[in-house]
Amino acid sequence: MRTAFLSLLQSEMGLDAPTAEALWDWGKENYLDPDYSNTQLMTEIWEQPVFQDRFKGLIDIKTAREADPNLDIYMPTPTEYIAFERAVQQELSYSGLGNIDVLRRDGAAGSSSGFSELVANMVSNGVGPTEMQERFASARSVLNNTPASVTQMYSEWFADSTAGEGMLLLTFLDPEDLLTGDMSIDELNAAAETSRIGGFARSGWDINIDQDRASEIQRLGIGEANIWSGFSMLRDQDALFKELIGEDQDLSIEVEGVESQFLSGTDMDPGEGVDMVDLVQKRMAQRLASFRGGGGAILTQEGTGLGSA
Repeated sequence: MRTAFLSLLQSEMGLDAPTAEALWDWGKENYLDPDYSNTQLMTEIWEQPVFQDRFKGLIDIKTAREADPNLDIYMPTPTEYIAFERAVQQELSYSGLGNIDVLRRDGAAGSSSGFSELVANMVSNGVGPTEMQERFASARSVLNNTPASVTQMYSEWFADSTAGEGMLLLTFLDPEDLLTGDMSIDELNAAAETSRIGGFARSGWDINIDQDRASEIQRLGIGEANIWSGFSMLRDQDALFKELIGEDQDLSIEVEGVESQFLSGTDMDPGEGVDMVDLVQKRMAQRLASFRGGGGAILTQEGTGLGSA
């Protein structure tokens, strides 16, 4: 009878062997009752602490549906739940991003979150296999094989400047993470890309742009190759942003340079109706005119290499 009971739970409900074994003490009396149906068994099993602890995400969905019958969220089977757990663990191993069970958030950052809680939060928030892989991809783009400045930018701009790598990893994976709130996968992807722009600008070209400008560049959707090329062009024009005697306009590569290179014509308005491309081109023209002895040459936008990233 014990073997038949365990087989039923594993074949019909998709329970793993340890969970099925743990339910034997509860279910054996009813299972041996000829008037007790398998349907009753598989309904009442949801009320058992062993099942609830093992499949917390499913219980959370069930509770949410009871509170809101119109809630549109997929309820995985226990078999799918277990397969999802394995997929998450495989991504962790593949990514080299650590063991969730030893990651902890302290103090204001929140309470501990182990692997089981992470999976439950993902499932109960409707994160399926595809979105889960996207979340890992975003995490890798910030935390794996990148300059430390990329991780630092993400930490400062979107999480907590004191957060360690484990805490930052959870901001990507856990939909209920307390540092990033309820950021969607699209918002997480944008945050990762913005952090890469700010981090690579700092480490590759010593250009310390702020979050707003990095975010605006990200929204342009022009691709990293064009962005890196734009930063390289700016750094090649470094001398242009160092004032000479007689020049009273204070231009910086991080503000006027970045805006003229990337943001001309976007809604990132520098203010007071000033066109940053015109401002930078004017300085270039003035210096060239001085170099030529007062020729007053005007350079075209294409000639300066500005605004064409």
